[in-house]
Amino acid sequence: MNKFVSYEIKPYVYISNEGDVEKCNELVNLVINEKLEGYIEQVILYDNCYTVKYIDEELKIEWETTTDNVVSYTIEEGILLDSLAVKQLEELLSRCEESMEAYIIKHTQPVQE
Repeated sequence: MNKFVSYEIKPYVYISNEGDVEKCNELVNLVINEKLEGYIEQVILYDNCYTVKYIDEELKIEWETTTDNVVSYTIEEGILLDSLAVKQLEELLSRCEESMEAYIIKHTQPVQE
C-alpha cells in the first residue's frame, strides 16, 4: 500500500441491466496526502505508459490507447473497479511511492536564501 494514497477495497455486488448478478470492487475511505498537489509522474506498467496526476484535488490515471487517444480515469471515493483494475492501481501507486516522497520533500523544504 502506498503511504501517501490510501484506500480500502470492498466487494460490491449489483444487478446488471440484463438482470444478472455482477461482482466488482468498490474503492472506499480514499485519503490522499494534500502535499501531493501538482504531482505528475509517468510509470511503465505491462509495457504501457501511464501518467499518475494529483491536480485540483483529483487523482487521475491517464494512458494512451492503440489509436493514440488519451484515456483519463479519476480515482475517487465509491468508484467501482474490476479485479484487474484494482491490481493495476495498486501496482501503479506502489511504483509511484518513491517519486511521491521525493515530490513532497522537494515542495515542503523551506526556501534557502
